[in-house]
Amino acid sequence: MTTELPLFPDGGPSFDVLPHPHVVFDGSTPLIKETCVPVRRIWSFHRRGVPIATIMARYPQIRPGAILDALSFAYDNESFIEWDLRQDS
Repeated sequence: MTTELPLFPDGGPSFDVLPHPHVVFDGSTPLIKETCVPVRRIWSFHRRGVPIATIMARYPQIRPGAILDALSFAYDNESFIEWDLRQDS
């Protein structure tokens, strides 16, 4: 089941977002639950070829399942995450 995520009340972009248990939203930014780490950061590392083990070592305070779920969220919602990355630029 997807959730419609309207980002702008004036009719700007909206996305059908597939929710994941380890991902929460701060406004329109998806974060790994109970952290301030944006999913886009994990996704960016992953897309550049950084090994999962390296990402996990960089964030030892985040359980491995949460990191993998964040990547799963990014794959399930790739257009939204790519949009989020562009907003951060």
